[in-house]
Amino acid sequence: MTKKSRNPESFLHRPEYPGGAKALNAFVAQQLVYPEIPKEEQIEGVVKIRLDIDYKGRVIRTKILQGLGPLFDAEADRVVRLLKFTVEHNRNLKVTFHKTLNITFRPPAPPQPAQTGLNLNYSVSKSHPDPNPPKSGSKRGYSYSIPLKSKP
Repeated sequence: MTKKSRNPESFLHRPEYPGGAKALNAFVAQQLVYPEIPKEEQIEGVVKIRLDIDYKGRVIRTKILQGLGPLFDAEADRVVRLLKFTVEHNRNLKVTFHKTLNITFRPPAPPQPAQTGLNLNYSVSKSHPDPNPPKSGSKRGYSYSIPLKSKP
């Protein structure tokens, strides 16, 4: 028995995101905004969402299959509705496709304090500035001399 060969045109072509899965993940990561919640409630997890894609490649419906909470679910829904897929023509059929995505939420990293390389060296002299001021470890810097007059 031999298998019957099938014509590739007899299959329905599934929608694809331009650039593939890596581009899809990059777009979601770029658009995703972690919801404003108190610091002690920093939640990390995955929202599982099913989306329906029409024959033009637009997301027409979404359904949360597994959520983290209303704020996270709404943000995942917002980002998924921004997606645009490419769909090849399927023998002039208007087909709706279903796709499931996992949207991962991680709390933003705490901001790093800005480090400045400020070193302040000074010397106090009674009548005239020190002819050999102390050298700082930095190659760039400023030197100021402020003469102070003592009260009689």
